[in-house]
Amino acid sequence: MDNTTNVTHTPLEIIAIKSIIFTIAAIAAVIGNTLVVIVIFQYNSTQTVTNYLVMNLSIFGTMNGLVRLPLYIVNIIADRQYYDQVGCAFHAYLGGIIFIGTIHNLMWIAVVRYLVVVKSKKLKPRHAYYFIGIIWATCTLTPAVSFLGWGKFVYVEIEKGCIPSWDKTGIIGIARGIYSAIFHYATPLLTIIYCYSFIFIFLEKKQQRMIRYSFQSPTAMNKSKVTLTMFIVFITFLMCYLSWSLLVFIIIPVAKVRVPDGVYFTSSVLVFCNYIINPFLYGYRNKNFRAGYKQAIDKICRCGCY
Repeated sequence: MDNTTNVTHTPLEIIAIKSIIFTIAAIAAVIGNTLVVIVIFQYNSTQTVTNYLVMNLSIFGTMNGLVRLPLYIVNIIADRQYYDQVGCAFHAYLGGIIFIGTIHNLMWIAVVRYLVVVKSKKLKPRHAYYFIGIIWATCTLTPAVSFLGWGKFVYVEIEKGCIPSWDKTGIIGIARGIYSAIFHYATPLLTIIYCYSFIFIFLEKKQQRMIRYSFQSPTAMNKSKVTLTMFIVFITFLMCYLSWSLLVFIIIPVAKVRVPDGVYFTSSVLVFCNYIINPFLYGYRNKNFRAGYKQAIDKICRCGCY
């Protein structure tokens, strides 16, 4: 992105509004995603392979609210890059971990739903551990290429944070761009679309057979509901990340458009809202999560009374 080091002086009321919004987003993300982790960890009814991956997704949401957002808030209040280059690199690297971890987590959820629904595979908890291990290896190692000289981390004034950057004209820079586009976007997105397309085609055919023979399978209906919930989570991710991604990777660097600060900030808020919305989706779509939330909150409240 251009003008990465421009100094601006933001009005105090704007700083206050942005700080308050990000603080609320951080608190909501930590509370909501921590509840998801507690519910899945403590209640047997929610301990499925899909939900273990949901728990891992919630860990990324908790990291986002607990660590990443506060780093943004400090820069917003300071109205500049508050950290040194090491802090800048950590901020950008953490953002890479959370984004790559999130999209690859969604990819593996789609793969699991495909294996369970279409292939009728009986997956066990150890399979979830394998998938989670792959996710963490992917999201921690792939952003690290910037530390090896394949790009760098820069502070972007309008972002109020640090992001990866690389030379868009050199061979190495072009290779880095292709690498990121394929590995971070194309591969997971195409895999997700492929899996859900085949799942919904399969479920539609199965539903027609059930209607034809006047037969209702509770197991099949539950599989359909879980799959639809995970698909909604994926669509929510796309909607929340779309505007920010277009601004950061196309509109600003390629089209050279000067984006109003309010527009950019709104796109950033949408990104962070993704990690707030998910816990509500789980509770709305799944009665076990609703019951688990209630029990967890009751326990916390009782502990707080003593």
